[in-house]
Parts: sequence; structure tokens; C-alpha cells
Amino acid sequence: MNRERIEKLRDFLRDDVPDERFDMSDYLVPSARSRSNPYQKTVGAALKSCGTAACIAGWAQYLFEPRRRWSFEIGRDSLGLTDHEAKKLFLPIHLESLSDIPRARAVATLTHLLETGEVDWCAL
Repeated sequence: MNRERIEKLRDFLRDDVPDERFDMSDYLVPSARSRSNPYQKTVGAALKSCGTAACIAGWAQYLFEPRRRWSFEIGRDSLGLTDHEAKKLFLPIHLESLSDIPRARAVATLTHLLETGEVDWCAL
């Protein structure tokens, strides 16, 4: 686990990403204003355009690997997570609706990960 990068991601989500630009339902979520498919761009270019939103993995890649096209593995590797940790963090399928997860809950989950070494979306 890369603590420095996870802390940087947590702080970035908390301080710099507005609620409407955070969405756990997909890696990249185009806004209604977007005319292009964000998957045709690098993650950095997609997130700089037209209000595209992203999940934790998408924002991690934006911070640490912005010139590459999206992938689960890049998000995982950029945070130094195991496959198991990354799946629990990026795909919390045990929760009701991924698109309803607030940014503050993601920040709390990252804080819990830093404090305990465990991914737990229910620990608030």
C-alpha cells in the first residue's frame, strides 16, 4: 500500500473534487454536456473536459498516471494495492447503489484505510 499516494488522493478528493465530479458507478462518467466518449481519451484529458466525473480509481489514475487510458490495473498499481484491496475499494458492490456513494464517504473510507490498513466502506 502506497500510503503517501493514498493520502494525497484522499486530500485531493476532500479538498479539490466537487460532489458532482465524483461517481463510484463507473471509472469515468461523462456529463450531460459532454459530446465525446471519455474512454476515447486519456484519463487526464477526459477529466479536464466537460465536467466528466470519476470514481476513486479514476481520480487516482488522474493524479498519478494521467497520460494513460483507463484500467483497473493502473488504478490498483498507482495506489500500491493488492487485487483484493483494489476490488474492495474500487468496486464496493455490497453497497446499495454505487452512484449514490457520497464523496465524503469515499474520503472516510480512504482515511480508514490509512489508519487501519483495511478497506471498509461502513467504517465511519
